[in-house]
Amino acid sequence: MSKNVLEIDVVIGQPPDSIRVAKVVLLKKGDLYISRFAPNFITSKHSYHESGISHMYVDLIKQRLREGEPAGRKLRGLKGHLMVDAWACPTLLEPTGYTPKPETRVRRTLLAPKAEIGWYCFVWAIERGRKGLVERIGQTNPWPDIPVAASLLADSTDPWILVTICNWTSRQPYQLVQYAPALPGRVPFALVPDAFEDTWLERPGNRWQPGEPFPEAWLRDAEEYVARHQAPQERGSNRSNSAPGRKQHTP
Repeated sequence: MSKNVLEIDVVIGQPPDSIRVAKVVLLKKGDLYISRFAPNFITSKHSYHESGISHMYVDLIKQRLREGEPAGRKLRGLKGHLMVDAWACPTLLEPTGYTPKPETRVRRTLLAPKAEIGWYCFVWAIERGRKGLVERIGQTNPWPDIPVAASLLADSTDPWILVTICNWTSRQPYQLVQYAPALPGRVPFALVPDAFEDTWLERPGNRWQPGEPFPEAWLRDAEEYVARHQAPQERGSNRSNSAPGRKQHTP
């Protein structure tokens, strides 16, 4: 018996002008895995475990990110909604002619229309039974120039899983601002405006504009990130210093 209770393939375009850009897998034990496929652009795997711990492995830099961060909300028994993952591809990808597999009780396919410029993908966890919430998310655009183009709801799991694809309709729907100095543990880029800004889905936290001081919350997060990564090194150093010296053997 498969350990997967849900598999969603995210495909853009109709075969043969199609490409699979992501796979979402929910395991029976509650772990959620999101694999991003973007040949010649970027590939990665985001893991959101049943415990609420999450991390990401990025192939391009061969690194595992977000390790040691505090646990987030648990998926099983979730109340309300949670944006689990989101990412953009601002350029067209070469079609691979991917043909979706036949659907089953576990396997589903989100077939989105081909993007003319680029696209954005969101993966949401939704409280079971909240159809109105699903409909409201599916009708809310992250930016005015990136409307929702397709969505798929899997409502046989706990939580429900919703995937939305949003297609770019302009070449600069937002500003991608690189800031300096970089803050530890934070990617040195900011979207201005942020996704869903000024909508009911606006993410909590401080907003930052170019030329402004960094928000206090960003600075606290950076300090906590440094402290988390220094602690194992300090414990290792203390163990080395406290280890008993090796006795010399005298013949």
